[in-house]
Amino acid sequence: MISKRAFTLIEILVTVIILAVLVSMATVNYSERKKRNEYTSALAQARTIAAAEKSFLLTQGFYTTTTSTANTNSWLAIKVSDGYFSNYRVNNISGVPPSFNITVFSGTVSNNATYTFDSDGNRISCAGSDCLP
Repeated sequence: MISKRAFTLIEILVTVIILAVLVSMATVNYSERKKRNEYTSALAQARTIAAAEKSFLLTQGFYTTTTSTANTNSWLAIKVSDGYFSNYRVNNISGVPPSFNITVFSGTVSNNATYTFDSDGNRISCAGSDCLP
């Protein structure tokens, strides 16, 4: 006599649960990796802005202050693009020697971060729930 062997309901449920756990772990890992890649891109763009600001200081004699990415691109004659991070702003800070900060906004209303970089493109601080270490 030939017996038919089939999967039981418990075996199928255990398999589905294991697959769901693996997919959720992969999704979290992907999200964190994507956020880190976006941060690396923002840091590179902040360094581009810092170099352009230093050049601007040499030619114009002062640092510029900008209010948006488009304004930053226009003043400094560079091409920085918004992505996950947006609103690249340069804040002129008086002092001796004068310096500036580059502030970048990320995320949505519920997840956001404001990164501040110094005139060399190094991160000074981050405020918000979407900050990376």
